[in-house]
Parts: sequence; C-alpha cells; structure tokens
Amino acid sequence: MSEMSEALDRAIDAQAEAAFAFLEALVTAPSVVGAEQAALEVFAGEAEALGFQVERLPFENGPVAHARGGCAACGPCEPFPISGAGDDAGAGRHRTPA
Repeated sequence: MSEMSEALDRAIDAQAEAAFAFLEALVTAPSVVGAEQAALEVFAGEAEALGFQVERLPFENGPVAHARGGCAACGPCEPFPISGAGDDAGAGRHRTPA
C-alpha cells in the first residue's frame, strides 16, 4: 500500500466516529417535506464546526405549494407518469392512491 493510501486510511479512521455521529444525528432529525428545520440545523451545526460559514435563509415550514415540492400533507402518494419527452405536465405531481 502506498504512503498516500496509508495516510488516507489513517485520516478516515481518525474521523470515522465523528462522521457516524453526524450521520446518526442527521437521519434521526425530523425531515419530512415541509418540516425540515431540525435536519437543517444538524447540518448547519456540523458545517460550522468544520469551519464553513452558514447563512440561514427564512422559509415557512408546512406543505409545499409547488407540484414539484413534494406532498407533505396528502398522505401516501404515488407519482403521475411523465407524459413524454419534453412534456413535463405530469412530472412531479402526486395523487393519493385509490
């Protein structure tokens, strides 16, 4: 194994526990469409700890009005099929199964 590969392995080993802790915090934070704030705060905290500058932009939690934004309030959904190439009239729209 090359010196570079060994150094990379050591760096991964040194940070693995912290990376798994971040992953665990991120996946356990509530993050359904329209209520992502908790997961965003976990991500922002980790980014700041790594030295990144984080800018929080205001947004409203709740159902997303745009058809491509998901369907937080409509229950189980399935996507409409896309009609054809170049025609995205049905793309991203959802309906509740009958």
